[in-house]
Formats: sequence, C-alpha cells, structure tokens
Amino acid sequence: MKITRRQLRRIIKEEKRKLLNEHAYDAAKEETAHYGTETDAIWEILGDLEDIGAPPALIATVKEAEQYEEDLSYVLSLIPVELKDKMI
Repeated sequence: MKITRRQLRRIIKEEKRKLLNEHAYDAAKEETAHYGTETDAIWEILGDLEDIGAPPALIATVKEAEQYEEDLSYVLSLIPVELKDKMI
C-alpha cells in the first residue's frame, strides 16, 4: 500500500498534535492559517465564539488581539478548552 506525501504529512501532523496534546480546534485553525492567513483564522474564531454565545469579554479580548496583530497561537491560548470542545 502506498501513501502520498500529502497523506504522510497529515499523519505526521496528527501524531505531532497528539504528542503535544494540542486540541483539534487548534489544529483546524492552524490549517486555516496555513491555506489562508492568520487573520482569516482569527476571524473564523470570532465567528465560532459568537455562534456558541461565548462571554463578551472573551470576544472583546480576541478582537483586541487581532487588532494588535497577535499571532494565532496566542489567540488560541486565550480560549478555554471547554469552549473549544463546543466549537469543534
């Protein structure tokens, strides 16, 4: 059985995520940033937060981070795991 380079990259990425205990939501947004921009991923995060009715203070904090051009990993670190579980 042969696997493509793309499949191998995805397998490596998934295993790396497991080793680092990275949340699946984080991985999905990093993939969005990979194919688009970090700003695209952050706007998706804002939409997801609004969809689940996240606290307004958290939404404001994420908007502020985007305004100050913080990186995606910082923005993802602001979101509690309980909320990430709802956004998957």
